[in-house]
Amino acid sequence: MNLVDSHTDEPETKKIKLDEPVEEAQSHIDSSQKTDLADQSSEENKTNLDPFAYTKTGAFTSEVFKIAIKNLHRYCSPADIKKFIKRHNFDPVKVKWLHHKRCAYVTFRDEETRQLAIKKLDKLVWKKCTLEVSEADPDKNPFVKNEALGNDKINDFQSVRQKTAPLYMMKYDEQLELKLSEIQIVLKCL
Repeated sequence: MNLVDSHTDEPETKKIKLDEPVEEAQSHIDSSQKTDLADQSSEENKTNLDPFAYTKTGAFTSEVFKIAIKNLHRYCSPADIKKFIKRHNFDPVKVKWLHHKRCAYVTFRDEETRQLAIKKLDKLVWKKCTLEVSEADPDKNPFVKNEALGNDKINDFQSVRQKTAPLYMMKYDEQLELKLSEIQIVLKCL
């Protein structure tokens, strides 16, 4: 008596011989699968080049809950701004003070706290200055910005290796011979 059921829920797969050329192996892929893969890769490229993609991923970032406080006193510090905000019963995550613009960016943990801070702090007088508080846009991701400009990717493993140790692919004996020949050329020029 056979207890094994011949029906399985797994999708039918085609077996490809390892000897056959790549073109024949690729022809076995369904055309709808090809278009799906192309759509996914184009969407990934778009999100990779979007400098604000990190705010849309669902992972927590306080950049989404940022406010801008303008018209601050010339001689206040980030610590003063943080104390001032805490005095009004808010807990800021981060305070970034731009003294040359007399502006500060303050981030909070959630949207509700951000909206309450905007309502409570806007048009408030502090150190003889009337504050202007508004929602602030998140910063652009600097890594994406560099990729869009076409700058070298410093985090690319191969480029880092090439810049720090350009002879890493050569055997040690070959490295020594190359270095010796370069030293001899330099010494002949002297």
